[in-house]
Amino acid sequence: MMSADIIQDVSFFVNGLFDRALPKELTFHQKRHTEEVVEQVLFIGEQSIILEEQLQMLEIAAWFHDSGYCYTYINHEVKSIDIAVDFLKTRDCPADYIQKIEYLITATRLPQNPFSRVEEIICDADMAHLASDNYPAYSERLRKEWAIYLNKTYTDEEWDKLNIDFLTKHHYFSKYGQQVLEPLKQKQLRKIKSKWEQ
Repeated sequence: MMSADIIQDVSFFVNGLFDRALPKELTFHQKRHTEEVVEQVLFIGEQSIILEEQLQMLEIAAWFHDSGYCYTYINHEVKSIDIAVDFLKTRDCPADYIQKIEYLITATRLPQNPFSRVEEIICDADMAHLASDNYPAYSERLRKEWAIYLNKTYTDEEWDKLNIDFLTKHHYFSKYGQQVLEPLKQKQLRKIKSKWEQ
């Protein structure tokens, strides 16, 4: 396992990068989203039976997973991996350790397709907001962001339908995600469906 200092170094680096380069027009993929994903990987990771080294790698990957948005919107995960790899090499991280971080960041790409328990954890952490009581606010921020960056605009009905489809198809992977987050997500789905049906 890498020294505990690596986490402090990573968080300092990513926060500095966000302060310098993260576009202010990003209304969903802001610094706060990354902080929430970090919080969630630690929480879900602690609920799961994983090694301390795996928890450390999850935290590092969570810090870096959206860093690519500083430079590109489309395929940001590829840039996020480049940023993570370049930084971790300066800290003399072993090649196999860095590769595992790459796999974790790649796992967050939609549609999510995790291949390991730790990848399942970061996927669920990245989508934990779907189970939040604040989901409507998260959703609206993403809607604004897509209008700016993807030139996609939706009527309220179209946006509700898109959300219903996404929430219906999405599923959590970890035991915590399935047992705790999924019922809360279903609650949000029922609210949108009720609105849609009125």
